[in-house]
Amino acid sequence: MPGNGTLLWEEELVWAYDADSVFDSDNEVPIAVFPEPCVYREAAVAALTRAARPWRLVFESSSMAGCLSAAQAGFAVRPVARSQLREGLRVLDLSDGMPPLPNVQFYAFANSTSAAARELIAAVEKSGRQARFHMPAHW
Repeated sequence: MPGNGTLLWEEELVWAYDADSVFDSDNEVPIAVFPEPCVYREAAVAALTRAARPWRLVFESSSMAGCLSAAQAGFAVRPVARSQLREGLRVLDLSDGMPPLPNVQFYAFANSTSAAARELIAAVEKSGRQARFHMPAHW
């Protein structure tokens, strides 16, 4: 648990791309990411660098909708948590020449120790532990 945060859930980070477009695995990977600092961006760049996979930043926005739209248009590849995939997107993987991405962890940080804050964190944590997410056994 970093700092005073409470781990809510952990899930797989994946590469999202337009479901109807052909991904060109032979060229630079065009990526759409949030501005720095961004955990998804850092993970994507690190994975591509480790795999010696050339990439270029083609879209940067602080809007998740904007980044996902760039991916859905076939303009860019977007790293996202699996639960953030939407209709019209598919996952790119090793068979597409894309390196694996790490899992991401979602934390709650609260300055308040009120009963309401604790109850809200507990409710979100319970929701995050549902089957669509993976919680490591050691948490």
